[in-house]
Amino acid sequence: MFIQDDGSSDMTVDLIKQYTDPRIVFVDLGLTRQGACLNFMSLLNVVESDYYMFCDQDDIWFEDKIQASYKRMIEEEKEHQNSPVLVYSDASRIDAKGNVILETEFNRKNWSKEKTRAILNERCTLNMLRLLTICAGCKMMFNHKTKEVAIPFCNLRYHDSIIAIAVAKNNGIFSPIIKPFMYYRIHQTNTCGVHETSIFNKLQSIKDTIHNRWRMFLLWQIYGGGTFLFFSIIN
Repeated sequence: MFIQDDGSSDMTVDLIKQYTDPRIVFVDLGLTRQGACLNFMSLLNVVESDYYMFCDQDDIWFEDKIQASYKRMIEEEKEHQNSPVLVYSDASRIDAKGNVILETEFNRKNWSKEKTRAILNERCTLNMLRLLTICAGCKMMFNHKTKEVAIPFCNLRYHDSIIAIAVAKNNGIFSPIIKPFMYYRIHQTNTCGVHETSIFNKLQSIKDTIHNRWRMFLLWQIYGGGTFLFFSIIN
């Protein structure tokens, strides 16, 4: 495990340095306040491994998450040699106190696994990934070939979006595991991802919607998506 702190003002670094397990490595590149994307991607840039997983500090992984992801990865690599491969799994949501508020993010309407998989595959096309990604960083495992095509990167998206787009642009493999393997914690201070909803947040979202839609279109153009008309049709 490699840990890079992003300028914590509490005792985080002191606690990390207390670990004596050689498998836990504290990486200090002298970089702070990078934000989630650069913190993960700059760490990825200096770590060499066969496989990679991003881990946020506030989520809870199930004991078999790594094993299940690794098993699927090996299966995909046997069938798709020398290809970028991204394995991603489902998650259950919990609130700040650890109460389950959503059993599954992938299948909220109780679809069959076949239909769920088909919908996930549709959302992992390049055009859809230019807009958003369902392959959250905390849910994914990817191989070294994926890292090779993802770096260098454009720092206009979150790290998970960068990885997913790189896989899609290089004819890589997306392999969803339709089973929750972690508790994704939702609270008011989430750096990225889903946030708790409140009346204030809903009102704020009205203001943010136009700004975000325009920003998404600009990013859509940067990633070669085309005209506003095409953007509007598929979105």
